[in-house]
Amino acid sequence: MRNNTSVFVLTSFIFIFSAFGLSASAVTLPTVDSLINDTASQIYVDRDGHAIIGGVKVTQVAGVTYFSRLIWGESFIRLTVKTNSKTKFANKFGEPISAKELKEGDILVVEGELESASQTMTIIPRTVRNISNQTENNEFSGTVSNIRFDSDTFTLTTKTKGPITISVNNGTTTEIKKGSRIINLSSLRSGDKVTKVDGVLNHATNQMVAKNIVVYVDMNTFKPRNFQGVIKEISGATLPLNFTATIGGADYLVKLNEKTTILNNLKNSAKLSRFEAGDRVRFYGAIEESDSLIVGKVEVLRNLDL
Repeated sequence: MRNNTSVFVLTSFIFIFSAFGLSASAVTLPTVDSLINDTASQIYVDRDGHAIIGGVKVTQVAGVTYFSRLIWGESFIRLTVKTNSKTKFANKFGEPISAKELKEGDILVVEGELESASQTMTIIPRTVRNISNQTENNEFSGTVSNIRFDSDTFTLTTKTKGPITISVNNGTTTEIKKGSRIINLSSLRSGDKVTKVDGVLNHATNQMVAKNIVVYVDMNTFKPRNFQGVIKEISGATLPLNFTATIGGADYLVKLNEKTTILNNLKNSAKLSRFEAGDRVRFYGAIEESDSLIVGKVEVLRNLDL
């Protein structure tokens, strides 16, 4: 008993054609999505000439017509893919691309109608999927390592995809935000936590060209608080004035302004001219968002040894 579907399948030198059709339980025409991970040439055609063809290798580009081959070992069939204004082009992952992005050597999956009265096998496709184009808009989070300034890249170790290479276009198409600052790659540090990076991921190379990178910073770090340390270097006797203090084993630049109150140990007014290297000091200020260790907005400076 005939049904409404004839199937013509070519794959691995196996040719199957049913002039009388196969039952629906025996044959199910594939979807385009089911063929995107298979580069083998294969053709599926129903009795109305609707075709889904996978493993189409482009051999020549002529405008929006693509001369192609279906290849099985040393055997092949020529196929002309004749697109038009209604044809939808997409990459492997279904994201829209332009016809100009197809090139010789690309592998396609096409779905459409076989051209009638054609002397060669020609398809007028509704959909063209370029499975050689393995780029995809995506986003990740993870930890920074292996920063390479010669190539403007770094490695991001993610939970979902493991390590991927992030490519940065400094100051042009990539914006890196760290706290409230916009920074360059040079301000990134190994161990930094990236809460979000988005861009175009190439699955073939495992590399992403980043558009936006957001680096986690605990903003509580920059809230005003008390500091205590030892003066390492100081010169000058009038405000504004900067000096270096060692705090917790690290050297900080401390920035005093015209309104900073200067006190001795008894909390009485004192002169900066009496402050010396080695004096213990306590001050109230805020760490600045910077690549350097800087404490600014100092309201009070107190010399504990004066």
